[in-house]
Amino acid sequence: MSSILLERFPQETGFLPAIGQAEAAAGQVNTAMDHWRRYLTGALEETRSVYDDLSRVAVDEKVSSFAALTDATEREAFLIRFWQDRDASSGLSGNGARAEHYRRVWYSIRNYSRGNKP
Repeated sequence: MSSILLERFPQETGFLPAIGQAEAAAGQVNTAMDHWRRYLTGALEETRSVYDDLSRVAVDEKVSSFAALTDATEREAFLIRFWQDRDASSGLSGNGARAEHYRRVWYSIRNYSRGNKP
């Protein structure tokens, strides 16, 4: 089903989080992350910032370090290292921790924001 949606609506990104969630649940974490990246690449900055907010999952020192970065490349490199460390400490592979974080953010937005958030 997801391949049909992706084929028929290549410019549409609104359904990508649901596909990413399904792929992660099926153990296809890297494919899930591809969908999440595509979704977030086309998203508004406000939306991306919600997904990249580490304040609920990181110690204050890490949150401050990330907030101090202004260059997009440096911020992404920081996030990659941060989530790789989380994968290693939790026993997850690939991008499992980041995919799970994105899933939880998406779930929270869909179920608790009443349309007030991205």
